Amino acid sequence: MGEVVNSFICLRSKQLGREIDPNLHVRERLFQVEAELNRLMDIYAPEVALRYLIKNGRPQLSDEEFTALQKRVREVMAEEKRLKEVLNNTCGEGMV
Repeated sequence: MGEVVNSFICLRSKQLGREIDPNLHVRERLFQVEAELNRLMDIYAPEVALRYLIKNGRPQLSDEEFTALQKRVREVMAEEKRLKEVLNNTCGEGMV
């Protein structure tokens, strides 16, 4: 169903002579996801450095907090990848 709607929007956009962005909501969500990922990485990257790169570093987060953070980073990265794939498949051309 989504492909039919996107095809219609692409066809209508060509008829009107201007581009209609059928995935504006996807682009907006991608912007939010990228902002969240940046915020998470500001916490995650130093924690990884403390835990794995610096010998005898003292982690700021408990093991449970760190595991939850790792899980959330993976989830956000997966959503970012999925959203970019949706945008790349719009109108048969890469738009990201």
